[in-house]
Formats: sequence, structure tokens, C-alpha cells
Amino acid sequence: IEFATFDEVEGGPVYPAGDPHIERAIALRDAFGPFWDRAAQLGVKIFLRTDMPTLTPALRDWFTDRLGAFDTEDPRLWQTYTEALDELYAAEPALSGILIRIGEGGEIYAEPGWDYYSSIDVRTPAAVRALLDAYTGQAEASDREVIFRTWSVGIGDVGDMHTSQESYRAVLDGIDSPALIVSTKYTLGDYYSWLPLNDTLEIGEQRRSVEFQSKREFESLGAFPNDLGPEFQWAMQTLLAANPRIEGVWTWTQDGGPWRAGPMILYLKTGFWQLSELNTRVAAAIARDPA
Repeated sequence: IEFATFDEVEGGPVYPAGDPHIERAIALRDAFGPFWDRAAQLGVKIFLRTDMPTLTPALRDWFTDRLGAFDTEDPRLWQTYTEALDELYAAEPALSGILIRIGEGGEIYAEPGWDYYSSIDVRTPAAVRALLDAYTGQAEASDREVIFRTWSVGIGDVGDMHTSQESYRAVLDGIDSPALIVSTKYTLGDYYSWLPLNDTLEIGEQRRSVEFQSKREFESLGAFPNDLGPEFQWAMQTLLAANPRIEGVWTWTQDGGPWRAGPMILYLKTGFWQLSELNTRVAAAIARDPA
């Protein structure tokens, strides 16, 4: 929502004329637009990823005033977001779509000094379906795509949709938009290599993408080497044999933990430094007392 002015939504603009949210959205589009345009010229698809709902205090107040309550099962709420997305696509035609996560969020992801924040308010199958109906309809009409992540930290009635076939079906059965791609981690839970293969990737009528992580937090983001290439290969071969709707993979090259939580590569360097320092101290201790 940092890129959208919300000027053209039904019910009137969200922000008054001259509001810094409007000026910031236009400035951000002016700054990033040339990169998106160049990427599109090179044949690269550009997706903006976001938690949903993402809000500002003014936007939440606007929803409450117009709708009477902030209700994620209300299709009108999602219509406002998709109308803002129409505005953004018109201003930045190089954009290919949006990637949405509903199962993790909150003010831990907020940037200091900005009043944009997310909340974990999409907690029922009805709310997820209202969201996806709005976004897939908008994507089909605008010739874009929607990537929906099933990842969840376990909150609400859809909190286990990432690991439960029953919950996956309750949320997604019957939603067969050609503009929808459902993205799921390959393990039955978070990225721990000892977990079973995620069998929710074997079901569903939707287009699917499989998520892998190259630098895992529990391995100090690569400081403790663990080549999972053969496991990833086995996972893909197994899942492709079970589900022909899998189209590809999303490999996290540096991400992990809260998005943009810090300079990821510096975490790696810090991990190496800590390991090297530990080895130095152990060697010194052995020299002092070989026993």
C-alpha cells in the first residue's frame, strides 16, 4: 500500500489532498518505476509482495467509517484494495502481479517512522475466500497474476492450512482462477530439513509453486554448511509425480525470519566470525590444558 494513493476507490479518497501518504506513494513509484520498466523489457516478471491486510491508521479508520466495522469477510473491504491495485497497475504497467501472505504479520514488520503496518485478521475460510475472489477477479481483468502463500503461524481457523490437507481444501476448494498461483514451503512446517515432505503440495486444483530456502536460520544462515541439493531434488521429483499442477519453485536466496530484518549477508559474516572466534578459544584452551 506504500505505492497506492487510494484516490480512486469507491466511497471517496482515503487520504485528504496534500496528505504525505499520497506524496510518498507517487515519489516511490517515480523512484522504483524505471527499475520495473527495465526489468519488464528484459522479460522479468515483477511481483509486489505484501501481508494482508496491510494498513495505516487513516486507512483502518476509513474502513470502519465506510463499512461500519473492519471485517475481513466483507467483500467490500477487499474491493477497496483491488481498486487501489488497479490504480497502481495503471501507473506502473510493468508490474506483473502481487504476492500475498495472510498467516504472519503485525507491527514487528513495521518500519520505524512509517505508520504502515499489517495485522493477522484473515482467520477464517470465508475471509480467505473473500480475499481471493477479489484479487483473482482483479488479476484476470487486468491480465495479472496473484501468488497466494499458504504459510501460517497457526492463528485462526486457517492457521494450519500450510500443513493440513483438510484445511487447505476448506480454504481453496472451488477456487480455480487461472490467475492464481498457490505457493507452499516444501516441508510440513517451517524450513527444518528433518520435517516430512509437505503433502498439501500433492492436492488442489490450483497452479502451485514450491518454496525452498537457501540460507536457513537454524544453520546460522549458511555459517554451518548443509548442502540440501539432493533433498530438494528428491522433493521436487516426488511432488511432481504426485501433482502435475506444480509449475516451478521459489528459492529464498537470502531471506529468513522477519522480512528485511537486517543486512542478511552480514548475518552470514557474523556467523563465520563467531565460529572462527569459538575455534580460536577452543584451541587456546587445549594448548593450556591438553587433558
